[in-house]
Amino acid sequence: LFSSQRVREMLSDLMERQAIRRHENSGHLDRIRAELNEAEKSLRRFYKAMAAGEVDPSEPTFKELLDELTEKRNLAKTAEDRALAELQPTAKLTEKAVKKFADFVRTQLSEGSLQFKRHYLRAVIDKIIVNENSVKTIIDQRDIESAALSHASGNTGPTVVPTFVR
Repeated sequence: LFSSQRVREMLSDLMERQAIRRHENSGHLDRIRAELNEAEKSLRRFYKAMAAGEVDPSEPTFKELLDELTEKRNLAKTAEDRALAELQPTAKLTEKAVKKFADFVRTQLSEGSLQFKRHYLRAVIDKIIVNENSVKTIIDQRDIESAALSHASGNTGPTVVPTFVR
């Protein structure tokens, strides 16, 4: 059930989505950095003009223009910080992380405590179907993805709390 190859297959979609998101965000980051660069240049030009005496600080629009340029620069800096945070997720799935997760789960299911086994299986298995000749486990892909991401972040316990509705 939790062989490295099988877990890799289950998590391949998530790994692809993360790679696509990183690629898309890198272009977005370039645009944001260009805006930040332009805002900083405008602010520097304004300060140079003020130092050279070309702009009069007593003029009524001086404060408004300075506030506008500063706000534009601050917004661009905030957008850059946010884009950088999106490019650096706390838990990035790699082949190594998937293998480590699969090994961890297999080890814990074979050698771990009974309580851990029970909680972990309840967290990732939706239902078990038993027929005369076979046993099928139905697993929600999102639960496995959540568990793998959580493990990549350093959490080694079950990540989903099962709920019961009566």
